[in-house]
Amino acid sequence: MLLEYCSYDITERHPRHASELPEVDIVVNLGSGNEFSHIPCSYSETWNVENPKGKGDDAYREMIEDIRKRIYELRDNVKEGKILLS
Repeated sequence: MLLEYCSYDITERHPRHASELPEVDIVVNLGSGNEFSHIPCSYSETWNVENPKGKGDDAYREMIEDIRKRIYELRDNVKEGKILLS
């Protein structure tokens, strides 16, 4: 789905444990119940994104568009100085 819709191939990607992540500026939790408050960062947000599992391709496309919109809003807030990063 992501390859078709966003030209992003995740077939060779594998999940990593949070302890393997590099130091980051921003952490976004997608409201899945897996809060990553233990990851050191300058700023974090939780987005309550509905899980589209079992709801068909349209639900996945809607989720992707919702996340894309939020990413751009987050980027703009950083650019405008509404979110300060260290």
